[in-house]
Formats: sequence, structure tokens, C-alpha cells
Amino acid sequence: MADNIYVERIDNALRVMRSVRDEDFQINAWPRCVLGHCALDTWFNDNGFGFRYASGRIPAFDGEVGCLAGAKFFGITLEVSTHIFVASDPERGGAYTTRHPDRKAAIAHLEILRMKKLAESVPGSTIEVTDFVAVDA
Repeated sequence: MADNIYVERIDNALRVMRSVRDEDFQINAWPRCVLGHCALDTWFNDNGFGFRYASGRIPAFDGEVGCLAGAKFFGITLEVSTHIFVASDPERGGAYTTRHPDRKAAIAHLEILRMKKLAESVPGSTIEVTDFVAVDA
């Protein structure tokens, strides 16, 4: 178990994503994205993250849905959450080199997020969108 609750949560997201088949991953579809796969996992459900009746097929946590839920659960800003959990236009600074990144690219960003969360204990260290260069794993 990690001392940092956010590192533990990222470790579990990595566990989930490493078990997802490539053909079952689609970053821009809530039930099939990183947050969606996490929302289906028992560990995440036991920790309050999952699909709620009111949110339909959008992941929810602590009264928030979608990227806001991801931001709150992983202890990151909405800007960072949106940047790594949604594939925006790569020509406009998106986190991925394509609008349809594969599962390995998403895992690469979770690994970067994990390293940044570990480093966050250093005074003055913050996690910024610029920490996530476009990847195509």
C-alpha cells in the first residue's frame, strides 16, 4: 500500500488499465475510457468511485461526474484531468498524438501522473498540464 492515497489510487488505475484488452479501450467513450474502466472495478467502487444511477454511464465520485470526478478522486486539477483522460486535438496541445490513442498511451500518462504525485511531497512541486507531453505509446 502506498503512503499517498493518490498514488494508491493511481496504482489501482494502472492495475485496471493493464488488465483491459486493447479492443475494449476507447478514450472518448465514458464506459470504455480510463475513468469508465475504473468505475467498473470493485476496488474503485469500495472507495466511492463508480457509476451512479443519477450520472448514468458517466463515472462519478463525491458528487462530481466525468473529469471533475477524476480530478477529485486523483487529487489533480480539472485541467490536468481533462488533459489526460480526454483525447483533445493534438495540434492544440492535447496529451496524445492522435484523437484515438491506444490503451498503452493512457497507461503512459498514468505512470507520469504517478511519478508526479510521488514528487508532490517536495515543497513547491505541482502537477501541470505541461508535464504531459503528447505520447503515442
